[in-house]
Amino acid sequence: MTASTINIITLSGNVVSSRYAAAQGDVYLYRNDDRQGATYRRGRHTNYGYSGYYLASIYDGEKWRKLQFNDMVAYENRSYEYASESGRVYHYLTRVVRLWQGRRVQYSTERRAFV
Repeated sequence: MTASTINIITLSGNVVSSRYAAAQGDVYLYRNDDRQGATYRRGRHTNYGYSGYYLASIYDGEKWRKLQFNDMVAYENRSYEYASESGRVYHYLTRVVRLWQGRRVQYSTERRAFV
């Protein structure tokens, strides 16, 4: 696999729900559950008592790349104490990303992500 040569991306302000239909600059938000919650979800158990937070990727026009989301949104604003709160946090984050339309992010080789 070849490395991408794209080092600057302009954010579109769009959050996509599918990684298969995206334009350059679109953001994909995904949950990172704590260890117990991830185990429950893999086993398809219903348990809404676990916590987690959101991470993000950005589409460079060819592939998805890591977006250093924690530099852009404080942990307290992208995390949830209970899985039942994750939907509320997701909707808040989509509004935040919309405000970033036109913002340029640059690839950091030290962090191996866009910041």
